[in-house]
Amino acid sequence: MSKVQPLRPATPPRTPERAKLAAAIARYAAAKADVERIEAAREEIFSEVKMRALPARDEAAAALADARSRDTERLAAAYLGETDAAVALGKLEKALVDAQAKIDEIEKTEIGLDARLKAAEEELTWSRSLRDQAHRDAIRNSPEMAAQVERYNALCREVAILSQIIAVDYAPDSFRRSSLANYSDLPTEEASAWRAAIEAMKFDPDAPLPAPRITEIRRTIVDPTAA
Repeated sequence: MSKVQPLRPATPPRTPERAKLAAAIARYAAAKADVERIEAAREEIFSEVKMRALPARDEAAAALADARSRDTERLAAAYLGETDAAVALGKLEKALVDAQAKIDEIEKTEIGLDARLKAAEEELTWSRSLRDQAHRDAIRNSPEMAAQVERYNALCREVAILSQIIAVDYAPDSFRRSSLANYSDLPTEEASAWRAAIEAMKFDPDAPLPAPRITEIRRTIVDPTAA
C-alpha cells in the first residue's frame, strides 16, 4: 500500500523584484564557480604539472651536458663505426628540446589562465554588485517591508502627538526623553529574525521575510467633565 505524501505548501509566485534577484544570484554563483575553477587549474598546473616538468627539463639538460663532456669518446666511437654513441646523443638532445617545449607550453597556459582569471574576477565583482542591488530592491519593495514602514510611521506619528502633550517640566520622574539609546536593552528577537531573513535572501530568492507584526496603538480618552 503506497504511503500518502503530505502536500507541500505551494511557493508563491515571485514578484518582479524577486525574479530579478533570482537571476542575479544565479549569475553571481556562476561567476564565483568560474573563479574557483580557474584558480584550481592555475594551482594544479603550477604545483603538479610545472613542478614535474622543471626537474625533467633539468635532468635532460644535465644528461646532455654530461654526454657532451665526453665528446672525445663519442667522436672516437663514431670514427670506429660505433653508431650507438651518436644515436644516444641525438636522443638526449631531443629529450631536452621536448622538455623545454613542455615548459614553454605550461608558461603560455599560465599566461592564458591569468587573463581568464582577471576577466572572471571582474565578472564576479560586477555580478556581486548586481546581486546586492537586486537584493536591496527585493527587500525595499516587499509587502513585508512596506508593512514595517507603515508600522514605523504610525508609531512616529503617535510619538509626535505625545511629545506635544508631555512637557518635560511637568512630566513625572519616570518619564524618559525619547531616544533609541534608552531602549538598547530591549529584546532583539524580531530584529534578529529580520537580519537572518535578509541574509538568507542573498542566496535564496524565495526565502521568506518575517510576517508583519501588527502593533495596536491604544489611546485612553479622558473626559475632563466626567465626575
